[in-house]
Amino acid sequence: PVSISQFCILLLFVVLVALRRIYLHRGLFLALIYALFVTVINIDKVEGINIVTYIRTCIYVIAYYSYVSYLGRDKLPDVYKKYITGCYIFSIIAIVQEIGFLLHIPILYDVSYIDGVPRNIVTTMGLLQVYSLTLEPVFFVGLILPCMSQIIQNLFIKDEFLVSISRKQKIVMSIAFLLTCSFTAYVCLLLIFSYY
Repeated sequence: PVSISQFCILLLFVVLVALRRIYLHRGLFLALIYALFVTVINIDKVEGINIVTYIRTCIYVIAYYSYVSYLGRDKLPDVYKKYITGCYIFSIIAIVQEIGFLLHIPILYDVSYIDGVPRNIVTTMGLLQVYSLTLEPVFFVGLILPCMSQIIQNLFIKDEFLVSISRKQKIVMSIAFLLTCSFTAYVCLLLIFSYY
């Protein structure tokens, strides 16, 4: 089934490129149009649960920004530092999952042994699509995406945003992000890189 968030991300990216808000090479733009076209063709396979998930995600984002505005700007660096630490821990778990999968040790990559929630073990090109402690790789991507945005920003602009991320944390989170083998992850990376 087609994810509504996938469709929205692609559509937003096409609109930004068309409005010349971001620059994208013509070949990449045509590949993006093709991906959007394939998504639109499969739109009839959208399930009701995807719409509920999309609405739930919007509510989470609104709740998060309401919480941040309630805390105030002076507390934001502390909250962000805790968030970075959490993402780092989740990324370590994701890398351990991949190593466990490559070594064929199910207890290291199948988290259902811990919490009892069954998960689909999805592989791509011989690699596990890591998900850490989340339910699927896309949720893990959404969790560490702001950290990845800051890591990429630091490649081009040496200014730290709120708090700094250590080199070790940057490497671990980048590897875990790429190991998700997720279309959404790669589109988000393309969006972030095209911004700079």
